[in-house]
Amino acid sequence: MAKNRFAQPLYGKIIYIYETNLTMEQLPTIFDPSTYWIDVTGLDCEVGYLVSFKEGVGLVLAPPPNEEYTFEELKAQKLELVDAWTADKITGGFISQCTGNPVRHDSDKDTQLTMQGIALNVSTERFANEYPLGCPVRGYKEGETEKTIQYLNAAQVYTWCADLSSHIGACKQQGWIKQAQVEAALSKEDLDAIILD
Repeated sequence: MAKNRFAQPLYGKIIYIYETNLTMEQLPTIFDPSTYWIDVTGLDCEVGYLVSFKEGVGLVLAPPPNEEYTFEELKAQKLELVDAWTADKITGGFISQCTGNPVRHDSDKDTQLTMQGIALNVSTERFANEYPLGCPVRGYKEGETEKTIQYLNAAQVYTWCADLSSHIGACKQQGWIKQAQVEAALSKEDLDAIILD
């Protein structure tokens, strides 16, 4: 059984809870490093709880008020959760075998832009001058918990970018499937049955 619980807030509400044996410091190895997490281990906290920070008190978690939402409002809320879930999957890292072995790389927006920019220059003299050993990219080799630097040649940079694009495309398709499930839902129970894992 997982020993830690971490909650992801968005606009003052808990949108996701991750139960794991990982520590807070290890979460960036599987999620976008910019994702904000709150440690709620041992606290009464569920998806939908309201979260705030009060001076002199700190973290305040509260169940949502017992409001009755219309079905259309519930669908809109679920679609927001699907959008956040999809974005987290896109920026939460991906596997590339561009070096011949599986390595988990970051896929946050900065990494995406940097590598796409480098890919535009791999056939230029500038790439050869700036990266004589290859373009340095950090990642987690299979079975390892520490990032190491991989030096990618021009062909490997292209493959890395192609793997990233495939990852983003797959995440978007998963998001579209969830969106279609929300649109097709006919009841609150149908919405609750759509799991974002």
